[in-house]
Amino acid sequence: FVSMFVIGNRHPEYVLNFREELKSANYRRTYLAGINVRVILERLKMLMEEEKAFCDEDITLPGLARELDISQHQLSEILNLKVKKNFNTFINEYRIREAQKYLLQEPKRSILSIAAAVGFETSSAFYNAFNKFTGLSPSQYRKSFPSQGPGPAGKK
Repeated sequence: FVSMFVIGNRHPEYVLNFREELKSANYRRTYLAGINVRVILERLKMLMEEEKAFCDEDITLPGLARELDISQHQLSEILNLKVKKNFNTFINEYRIREAQKYLLQEPKRSILSIAAAVGFETSSAFYNAFNKFTGLSPSQYRKSFPSQGPGPAGKK
């Protein structure tokens, strides 16, 4: 451990490479053999953007996987390796983008109503996720872009 610490301080690129190697080692025994990942990604995008599946407050990894007709392990692997996000981050980014639209397009609508409409069960979960992705609270965001259409997508 000490040698890793010393090497990591002197050569941080080794630590980054090591972390990437560990991450990819988790998926050496892939669950994706025999499935068309591109088709799954297209169906996933359609579910999110056209059907707005993320607005369902009860959405789960296993449930979404069933919708896509794949296993939850396959969906998790696709999200982590291809989309580079875990399930919660993936869903919350869609929710926050939708909330940003509502905040600007419906200035009289309550923030709590918007949070529920985009799938958040609690206001605290909404506020925390919103702040994480945009760096602002929902009310600060609304004030920052008072008479515009959909605002910036938020920070990554």
